[in-house]
Amino acid sequence: MHQTILTLLLCSHAHASSFIEDPKPPFNRGMHSRQPREMVTANAKDEIVVHWNLSPLLAEQFQHKLGNWFGLFHCSVGFTNMQTGLNSTVEFAADNFDVSLLVPAQNNATRAMTWNNSGKVKFDEGLLDTYYWSNRTKLATINGNTYNALLKWFETAFNHYKTYDLFALESPAGGLELQKDPRFHGFTCFHLATAVLQRLADLAGPCVFDRSLPGVFVNDVMLLQAKDGPAQTSATSAQAWPFYEAINKIPDLKSFHYKLIIAELTRVAQQFKEQNYYHSNAAGYWAYKPRPPFAEVRKSFAPLPGKCHSKEQIVV
Repeated sequence: MHQTILTLLLCSHAHASSFIEDPKPPFNRGMHSRQPREMVTANAKDEIVVHWNLSPLLAEQFQHKLGNWFGLFHCSVGFTNMQTGLNSTVEFAADNFDVSLLVPAQNNATRAMTWNNSGKVKFDEGLLDTYYWSNRTKLATINGNTYNALLKWFETAFNHYKTYDLFALESPAGGLELQKDPRFHGFTCFHLATAVLQRLADLAGPCVFDRSLPGVFVNDVMLLQAKDGPAQTSATSAQAWPFYEAINKIPDLKSFHYKLIIAELTRVAQQFKEQNYYHSNAAGYWAYKPRPPFAEVRKSFAPLPGKCHSKEQIVV
């Protein structure tokens, strides 16, 4: 059942767009950027529908081709006020979605490595672009009081989440499983979106969500770790320097020749086959033994937060 839903999710946009001419970027023209304090509050009795929104990654730059090729998606949480018709979204995005997420800048004089991986929580209001957000799943219906309380939390989220970490490091047990330590999970749009759902559960209770769903679709870019060790160990930037130096020397690294870049990244991983390096803002540098194909996209359904023991869904 869950596999069928996943297959339909990945294919639905391709089928829908084959019969009509695709809109051209820029997308989301009817949405307007807001600061949390600028967002329109709801009346207490307003009903607001909550959606999990997905768009093929980098659709704006590549008109869906790259996102569909990798099977990667961008994510937001959407809200539609059923009384006023106003749509709003919250999402997390890297300030620069380019090779700076793969490799740090290296200063040969100081031997310092600097990651240009800042990110930002973004808020928009207006008319939702359902072509861009091509896959939408209704999660819940909340009232105006709950929505207004969430708006207050948005300010906290905006000030807290500032770093985009693209990669997760696979558990030593393999099987594309995440490690128990969240420092190795990375932090992308999906992590912010699930944090929004957790805040909704804190405010409204876990029964606010549609519990017939298998969860919410997420994807993680996993660096693959060998089972036969040695065990992953904390490393210094000096130890990681040669590995990232080899990546920085890849021809056309800053171009959009992604097939070539991926092939070259695989070559570097093979060159350092006994020891690759992982970095995240939370974990720092770690050495680990990789396994082919060295990186893979993990697609799964993340569970909705909390446990609901009532058979009826509620509006709160």
